[in-house]
Amino acid sequence: MSPEQVSGENLDARSDIFSFGAVLYEMTTGQRPFQSSKASDLALQIVNCQPAPVRTLAPKAPVDLHRIIEKAMARRRDDRYQTTDDLAVDLKRLGKELDSGSMPSYDDLQRVAPRWRRTNIRARTFLAIVLLAAGVLGWRTWSRRQSAPSIGIPRVLVLPMDVLSETEGAAHLGQAFSEAVAINLAQTPGIVVLPVWEGPLGANGKRQRPREAGLSEGANQVVNGSLSRVGDSLQVTVSLIDVAQNQMSWGTHCSAGSADITAIAASLAQQLVTKLGATPPKLYDFVLNLRPEADDPLWGEALGGLRREDSSVYLPATERLVEKHPGNVDALALRACALFYQEGLDGNPKALKALEDVMGELERIDPKEPTADCIRLTLLAAQGHPEETMKSATKIIERRDLTPAARAWALRDRAGTLESPTWRFDSAIKDAQEALRLDPANYFNPFVLAAIYQNQHQLDKALIYAQQAIALSPCFQAYMVTSDILKEMGREAQSLDYAAMACETGKRAGYCARFAIRLLQAGRGREAQSVVDKIAAMPESARGAYDLGCFYALKGDRANAIRSLRRSLELGLALRGIEQDEDLVALHGTPEFTAIVAEAKRHVDQETTP
Repeated sequence: MSPEQVSGENLDARSDIFSFGAVLYEMTTGQRPFQSSKASDLALQIVNCQPAPVRTLAPKAPVDLHRIIEKAMARRRDDRYQTTDDLAVDLKRLGKELDSGSMPSYDDLQRVAPRWRRTNIRARTFLAIVLLAAGVLGWRTWSRRQSAPSIGIPRVLVLPMDVLSETEGAAHLGQAFSEAVAINLAQTPGIVVLPVWEGPLGANGKRQRPREAGLSEGANQVVNGSLSRVGDSLQVTVSLIDVAQNQMSWGTHCSAGSADITAIAASLAQQLVTKLGATPPKLYDFVLNLRPEADDPLWGEALGGLRREDSSVYLPATERLVEKHPGNVDALALRACALFYQEGLDGNPKALKALEDVMGELERIDPKEPTADCIRLTLLAAQGHPEETMKSATKIIERRDLTPAARAWALRDRAGTLESPTWRFDSAIKDAQEALRLDPANYFNPFVLAAIYQNQHQLDKALIYAQQAIALSPCFQAYMVTSDILKEMGREAQSLDYAAMACETGKRAGYCARFAIRLLQAGRGREAQSVVDKIAAMPESARGAYDLGCFYALKGDRANAIRSLRRSLELGLALRGIEQDEDLVALHGTPEFTAIVAEAKRHVDQETTP
């Protein structure tokens, strides 16, 4: 299947040329160019990834064979052979060389250019395919005799990934990604996964080659590779090295959104399991790591929007998914996550009702699917039910049919239940650290650790984890918590820089209003008003309207402050303690604010019944 076929575009002869190139790739290397047990993963690889070069998997293959396959399988149609006539010319040329018996290696092949007369194109192509297939199969048979395959239980060492781009926290990004691949690999019985090195250097303090690293650690398989982040794009190259044979047995290159990092790590682990000949266990996964079976580009659109937290994408995409795939558990899980992200945490009654309907349908079809339980858990925590939160979280954590990432969700919520009478700092840190170990590439985990340390006024440690969150996902939430910590540390200039990045990357009314508040407090009122003026073009939200009310109250604009706060209530905001918010002190004692406080309490009372 070609990339354009996966994407649902119009097909032509060049799509058949791509498929023919995939057949030649498998004949030459002994493996398929794209591998996955899930159709959705396979589709994403075909669209986004380049297969490992033929010359790395089959170094004795003729140079022209590699060139033909690479051109036939070019991702862009315009870069492929444009007609079978063009392909036939190169196939005939290589066929004659192979038929001669010389079979030159990749390094010493001398290209020849025999004359070629145009006769029947179908006959020419068929003859070239027969000659090439015979030559390639004969070459593979000979090549297999040159070395014996590795034997024994796979003992895998995953090396820290090299980060090639200038990325904030690059070392942590490479380390965390490798640990995520390793923890996912370790879920499969029959594979021994060795601890990931803390850094790229060996015991002697020097960088070791993959084979040397494997030998020093007693591994027979080594996973290594590199990451590069350019804007919102993440480029990932991964190789599997057979230590005994000292050669690469598998490799891939993927391009995906920067927010897809945890899903990429989980997907690569699944591919590695398949390559190592093992069978992965059937576990329920974290909703954003889902790899649905169905072939439909809409899955990628919905998942991508959720991972980027782009409501303009994920809301319509998930709505269409449940309409197009009625009764599909994965579609319902993604729709529930979309509704939860959009309004659930604001306590909007209408949104919560729609969310509960979807979760009820999800549980009816598959009572064990964990997404509904995890969402309800987070809502319990947000609505101020610490005891119920602790009990629900513990129930999820004790399940053994979940992936590490799914269990990490519950650990995060249990760790963050700061209002519980039984909450203990040491227990919370233990839970949050375990979540980080289970799901090391997910920015939510260092984000929660930063919040816990900030709550305890351990600001130096809080800042370390906030910056780790940015390294994993340079998103508006990570930037804003870093800004909050820096402000509390008295580092105002840096705090403003990070608040500006939160506003710019998120383009959310709430985050930009908070940036405007910081500017106003720094005496930069004109810049603050300029930011607020841009908020009008952003999607409206209950929390955004509330933060705008705080801005206007601090500015002394009582009328707009009251108007914005009322609007936040109309949008369904259920927020405790607004009368204690220091940003709203200027409104205290006014009849309008007193009425707003009373209305807010009624909203809270309606939403705090578990």
